[in-house]
Amino acid sequence: MSSPRHATKTPRRLPPIPLDRSSKVPLYRQIEERVRQMLVGKTAGNGRVFTEQELAERFGVSRLTVRHAITALVAEGRLARVRGVGTLRISASVTESLERVRDHFADWESEGRSVCLRNLECTNVEAASGVAARLQIPERTEVQRLVRLWIVDGIPIALVYFYLHPSIGRRLSMSAVENAHVRAAVSGLLRTPMLGEQVEIEATVASRIMAQRLQIRRGAPVLIGRLTQFYGDQRPLVAADCFYRADLYRYSVYVPAASSRAEAAAPAFRGRPVTVRAIAGRRPSSS
Repeated sequence: MSSPRHATKTPRRLPPIPLDRSSKVPLYRQIEERVRQMLVGKTAGNGRVFTEQELAERFGVSRLTVRHAITALVAEGRLARVRGVGTLRISASVTESLERVRDHFADWESEGRSVCLRNLECTNVEAASGVAARLQIPERTEVQRLVRLWIVDGIPIALVYFYLHPSIGRRLSMSAVENAHVRAAVSGLLRTPMLGEQVEIEATVASRIMAQRLQIRRGAPVLIGRLTQFYGDQRPLVAADCFYRADLYRYSVYVPAASSRAEAAAPAFRGRPVTVRAIAGRRPSSS
């Protein structure tokens, strides 16, 4: 008896997307706008979206035209290329404004992003020189450290180490910190809001542990945000070292000109900040 044949599953062909070839608007611009509408309408879904070849077939153009069309979307962080296979996916990249302290997690969720925090560690450690200086305590003073991972759209984008001043760590319930934003837990304990934070940004490359937790290769570019949070009478009570994936995270800030007229016009530019993105270079290969 001959063995039964297994039917070959024919891949589903997506319907073609017509373009106005009589229009003065170039085809690549039309494709860019149509793909932008697909992303806004979330018809592309999450994870794997499509390949350049699939788009070329749907629009009836060459892959070169498609590549030209999605360049702006990649630059904007709306799409990300998967190296080597010509696949595009909705990017998990996020932007944090430095104009004022805000709940950027709430902002991202309002954009339809999936956001969660994963606590990895909560221990007592000796404060290294940098942390001790920011918290204004003697070096090697014991502080409480909370390590957590920020995950957006299922992709880890930041590994954060929080260090709590001893005056706070002794009084603050770790369960309260683990289940809330650190600044909210500290503000609740002190019954006073955070006054502000000092932010320093630099670039480096991922260590082995960092790469493992952020799901990137060792030596990949990483942004470091060193935050010091101030409460009450300008007391530095929380220091945080935030390691962000440089391919998915960027900071933005509005930069006014040095004139009274520019200051008066500043509110009109809210929402259109100057965006600065720092990307570390490749780690030099050892000879």
